[in-house]
Amino acid sequence: MLKNYRKINFIAVLIFSALLVGVCLFLDFNKITSAATPSITFTADTILDLNGLNKTVYIASGSGCDSLSVSDTGSTVVIPAGNTFGLKTTVHKIFEITPVGAVNFAFSSNNFANDSISQWTENGSSSVSHIIRVPFLNLSYYIKVNGSDITGSPFAPDSNGRITFTRTGAGKLETYTVSWAPAFPAAGSSTTWTCAGSGTPHTDATCTATRAAAPVTGTCGTAATSYAYNATAFSGTMCGLGNGVTTPATVTFPAQGSSVTWTCGGSNGGGSSPTCTATRAAAPVIGACSTTTAKLWPAGSTSFGSNPIFCSSGILTPLNPIPSP
Repeated sequence: MLKNYRKINFIAVLIFSALLVGVCLFLDFNKITSAATPSITFTADTILDLNGLNKTVYIASGSGCDSLSVSDTGSTVVIPAGNTFGLKTTVHKIFEITPVGAVNFAFSSNNFANDSISQWTENGSSSVSHIIRVPFLNLSYYIKVNGSDITGSPFAPDSNGRITFTRTGAGKLETYTVSWAPAFPAAGSSTTWTCAGSGTPHTDATCTATRAAAPVTGTCGTAATSYAYNATAFSGTMCGLGNGVTTPATVTFPAQGSSVTWTCGGSNGGGSSPTCTATRAAAPVIGACSTTTAKLWPAGSTSFGSNPIFCSSGILTPLNPIPSP
């Protein structure tokens, strides 16, 4: 039933002795072997000739097994510990399984479509790594075992359309199924799908689920800073994150030596920012003497008088000047 542009038994004879092949073909498939070295190793992609396939499926080069049984529409494989067994088309890797311990793996052509597999069975008690190709990138995929989601479901495929997971078998026959559903939309985005009608005439429905954007708390912009005394306008933005609306609605640039404050509103139900502050430096002051005190006094004068002014601008230093003799 297997072909690689030759008979599978011819390939097997080239690789193994007739005795090993005979043992492989008549092995009890319900018994899990613990052999670490496979009895059969596929040295080239080998056609798996099953009825019902719409594309040619190959056993991938490098796959190893201790036995392989093929019927009209299905196949059962015993994979020894640490070996990988893979299925592929000429374009895509469909399925790859690598058990830590031995495992029985079975599948049917009825469960292949769109270069992917939707159901298979395993019988083993060790940890098993899986790589599965899925047909669409923008969907969520549920992996179930005997009808229950496994840990990690739903899965999002990578950019190559593959899902990777590892699971420990229960030591009995278990059925794996792969199903899909529209991916739940990310915050602030939508997911669309079609519900196809049937019959003639019929109408298809386009459905959309939208998820609201996450709340955003307002933040102060770069205008909330300190300015030089000779600045005349804000620089940068009044608000960073949020809806960009200030309270008060109009913020006046601060006068020299003063500050102004405002808040920025949030968006999507988010709160307002903390108080934003812009401060403008005071203008520089040129010290100047007061002519009422800094002058030539008569020889008979003994004081500056009441409430003397020593500086017409600037700060008096020292505070209590001693008159020159």
